[in-house]
Amino acid sequence: MAVYEYGGFRFHTKGSLSSPGTKTLIISSHGIQTGTKAYPAVIQFAAPKGTVLIAKLSDAINGNVTASEIALKSGGQPDDYKLTYYEKDPDDNAIDGLLKNDADVLTFSKSYTDSTIVKLSLVLTCLKQWGFLYPGILCLFCRGQVRSQRPVVDGKPYAPKYRGAQSGTSQQVNQHQINATALMLEMKAKGLSK
Repeated sequence: MAVYEYGGFRFHTKGSLSSPGTKTLIISSHGIQTGTKAYPAVIQFAAPKGTVLIAKLSDAINGNVTASEIALKSGGQPDDYKLTYYEKDPDDNAIDGLLKNDADVLTFSKSYTDSTIVKLSLVLTCLKQWGFLYPGILCLFCRGQVRSQRPVVDGKPYAPKYRGAQSGTSQQVNQHQINATALMLEMKAKGLSK
């Protein structure tokens, strides 16, 4: 098991980053909606749009927290999210001890997200440029609006809380997507597809 650092991106894996195969990448961070940006891939969210997520990275790695919504490839522009260091993630050794063969984890260093604006769209662009082509990406972060744009309830900006859980339907869609994408990536690597 290793932690690979690319700037402030911290990849935790049991295998190789260069050939993730059918692994899912779990992105663990704080998140807040910032606007819209087209995604180059289908992205899965552990929290419904507009909610504050309550979930542990360990539960996501163990499959107890799965996607509740999936961003579509077409039909309007999906939301983009600002991502920052999440202080409640386990330390590197604990993450390495939790990892299984079916998922890698991406976290961020505090110094990096304190000095650089990191958006989900940037992460996806970097993954593509670096050749880390994961067939499944699970976003384990809040999807609430910026506080100034939230509805005011009892004098305070409000976003509902969502406790991460398993979703059988999303899991099935996720597995089909991972299998299809992994096959396409393998064909592309062998020069059988454009």
